[in-house]
Amino acid sequence: MLTATFAGVPSLLSGTVVDDNQLVREILDGLKGETVSIHDSWPALHFTLTGELPIPREEALSRGIDFPNDPLEAILMGGVPTGVHTEFGPARFISAGEVRQGAEMLTSVSDHDFEDWFDADDLEDERIPPAGWASDAGRLPRLTEALRTVRTFYVQAAREGSGILIAFE
Repeated sequence: MLTATFAGVPSLLSGTVVDDNQLVREILDGLKGETVSIHDSWPALHFTLTGELPIPREEALSRGIDFPNDPLEAILMGGVPTGVHTEFGPARFISAGEVRQGAEMLTSVSDHDFEDWFDADDLEDERIPPAGWASDAGRLPRLTEALRTVRTFYVQAAREGSGILIAFE
């Protein structure tokens, strides 16, 4: 299963990161700042937050699928593609402005609200990986912890005026 990695991009690097594959790789590898991973929780986190399948913006648009201009949608699937290709499309750069919007949206979603939105049967029906949502009671606490990790990372990046790179590897 693919792991979602989030890496902070300091503001002084934001203007060049999209066009510098070596820099993107160094940032994602943790050589230029902090990274966090939410492992295989990302598809279910995206689906629970948005009710949408986890398809990156550029892929959705190329398939003729509407991609709402919603900060919750962009938290995992938005941003500008970079030249660094991963197993689930290119690594993407979320600008500092989009990070601020994402942080605001994430802080408006309480753990309780998120847990109310969680529906194991919907995750199973939509075949959101990994399988077995309805049979594993321990998945919701791990998913809520993934939300907290992403929320904390976005809020910290917003405070620092940083962008974020997201890669699925």
